[in-house]
Amino acid sequence: MPRGVRGPAGDDRPGEGAPAMREPGSPAATVRTTEQDGVPVTAVAGEIDADSVAPVRAEVCAQLGRRPDALVLDLCSVSFLGSAGLTMLLDAHHRASRDGVSLAVVAGRRQVLRLLAVTELDHVFAVHPTVSAALAATRPA
Repeated sequence: MPRGVRGPAGDDRPGEGAPAMREPGSPAATVRTTEQDGVPVTAVAGEIDADSVAPVRAEVCAQLGRRPDALVLDLCSVSFLGSAGLTMLLDAHHRASRDGVSLAVVAGRRQVLRLLAVTELDHVFAVHPTVSAALAATRPA
């Protein structure tokens, strides 16, 4: 168990709901962009919080700067989405809207879906269960 995390009895055993902590120096989030059917798909894995949002934001901004017709943000491997991640998503949505880019978000983990629902961001931008569904939604009718 990582240092500083105590179980419910005050010992070093993880308890029900004990917070997971990153090892020092380990990246909180990884980000990678590929292209599928001519659409950039930016996949993020890990935790998006104040300490890790910068490279994610930089990659999303770089992709939006290319002004593609569409951009898919794949958050299926995101285990934690903090307020900095929510802000980054809103900023991406506003920029995409301003620049005429169709932005689709993919999310499948309960924690992320619940947060998007509670904040009503799932009404602000399209959230899809799979990359395939997001790609289909970005194609012109």
